[in-house]
Amino acid sequence: MPNDKRELKIFKMSRISSGIRHSGFLCHWVLRHSQVSDHEERMLPSIRAYLSGIHVRLILTFVCIVSGLSGFAFAQPLVIVSDAQARAVIVVADNAPASTKTAAGHLQTIIAQMSGGQLPIQAESAYDGSRPAILVGMSSVASRMDINVAQDPEAGDQYIVRSGDDWLALIGNDGGRLCGSAYAVYDLLQRLGCGWYGPDPVWHVIPESPDVTVSPLNVHERPDFAVRHIWMVDPHPPLRFAWRLGALWIPMHHNLDALVPPAEYKEAHPEWFGLGQPCLTEPAVRQVIVEKFRTELDAQEGGLSFSLAANDSDEFCECDRCRAAGNVSARQMQFANNIARQLHETHLGPFRLCFLAYWVTHAPPEPMVEAEPGVIVVIVNEGNHVRPLDEPVPPEHARLGRNNLRERRAMAGWMKTGALRGVYEWWIPGCSDGNWRSVPWYSGETALRNLRYWKAHGIRYLTYETAYENGNGFPIRWPLYYVGARGAWNTDLTSGRIMTAACEKLYGSAAAHMFEFYRIFELAMAVCNEPGGNWNLPNPEKVYSPNVGADATAHLQRAAQATDDPKALARIAEEQKMWDEAHRTLANLRF
Repeated sequence: MPNDKRELKIFKMSRISSGIRHSGFLCHWVLRHSQVSDHEERMLPSIRAYLSGIHVRLILTFVCIVSGLSGFAFAQPLVIVSDAQARAVIVVADNAPASTKTAAGHLQTIIAQMSGGQLPIQAESAYDGSRPAILVGMSSVASRMDINVAQDPEAGDQYIVRSGDDWLALIGNDGGRLCGSAYAVYDLLQRLGCGWYGPDPVWHVIPESPDVTVSPLNVHERPDFAVRHIWMVDPHPPLRFAWRLGALWIPMHHNLDALVPPAEYKEAHPEWFGLGQPCLTEPAVRQVIVEKFRTELDAQEGGLSFSLAANDSDEFCECDRCRAAGNVSARQMQFANNIARQLHETHLGPFRLCFLAYWVTHAPPEPMVEAEPGVIVVIVNEGNHVRPLDEPVPPEHARLGRNNLRERRAMAGWMKTGALRGVYEWWIPGCSDGNWRSVPWYSGETALRNLRYWKAHGIRYLTYETAYENGNGFPIRWPLYYVGARGAWNTDLTSGRIMTAACEKLYGSAAAHMFEFYRIFELAMAVCNEPGGNWNLPNPEKVYSPNVGADATAHLQRAAQATDDPKALARIAEEQKMWDEAHRTLANLRF
């Protein structure tokens, strides 16, 4: 038996945690009876009698699960701050990676903002067991509690939020570039009432109370997509962690000139280069790239990803050897396959060679080429961004150059290569039409339907190019970005559910009016019959009629009248400022 306070606490924590993990039949019973009726109350003596012969570990498990998942109140909430005084301590491994330490620091800072209580952060070797432990990241303490989350970048994102009478585990996969423990921290903070909806502090929701308690929890989360990036969100850590963005880094930038610089090689070897790209069938070009990649792989054990994406040009080498290889997509596949085979001869560790299927390579290879292991294709969505991909395409739209029928056929073709893993999505309507830089666009349910379509077809990597808005993209695009991020983690969510919860946190008593304000824009785009291909949307005035504008204005006014909370009013004022500018843009377009 353990013989000191610290060991006794860890032993006790491990018994409860292990019981939570190994009592599936009790979980099943509790889940079936999560709403407690009078009849179920009368059943409790019989249930207790039945449990009396079971190992104490399972009894403790029953207590924890029932109190966390049903209306029973056996376990007490864990008090981490009381009367603005810290009652718990954050514990991290002695050798915790930087991402884990960052997560612990964010937890400490935000709990202090909420309550005034400063939770100490201790290395596990200094933890004496005198106060409840908040375990952030994997540690030997967590392992001895039978809590094990693989710290492996190849294993993908996951995290747990699990609690007991005197402990709380916020642990995720922090291997490599992953930051699962930060996701766990922000999951907890969101359950405590916090929220983040933009980089400006006015869009941060931090409830204030001198007391912070955590109800019993047993959460284990994994995302539906392994890679989730939104350009305008990625630079802001609180948003990135709260929205669960990040994961593996899959490079797909235009890269061939960087790999084979014309300034370095073209004068001596003009035959290596076509008009816009290096020659994809030239053996010497391939060898230069292979040697560069081998050098990087030698410096790090596997797990690296490299971009083989073509330069941003529709001009490719048209030498006899290239033309004989097939269409440009077939040449790109053969090029990537050859490099993969050469790398496999010298390096057994995992690596990824990624390129984009877009523009002249959007169509699948002809002849068809099967991918070598490690070759990854990321297709750019060049379809109609007004309509979801799973919706039938009307004949008048199918005749257009870029439409969703073309998109579905391209995806089906690339799937035959075995390499299609990612989608590069364009959320940049302001790129070609500057009017959209000041006009809101929110197609929440369309974005979610596309996510479900991609998931069903084996897509696991997502990158959203977002830019070309006035300012930093907030608040004009936050609903679209937020719904997209939440859906990339869990495609079962709906835009209504996501936005209802967000509006309740942001606007309190004005939530219903602000929900309708955003929903007006979603519905206007949903009923628009004008097509939008590539990154383009229809002209804004064709989407938002004067009646739509009047309804939006009315809901903003009602929202401002429905609350006296200064923070909610500040956010409504931000949206009013955005809408005033959009209204002027729309008025100018109509006249």
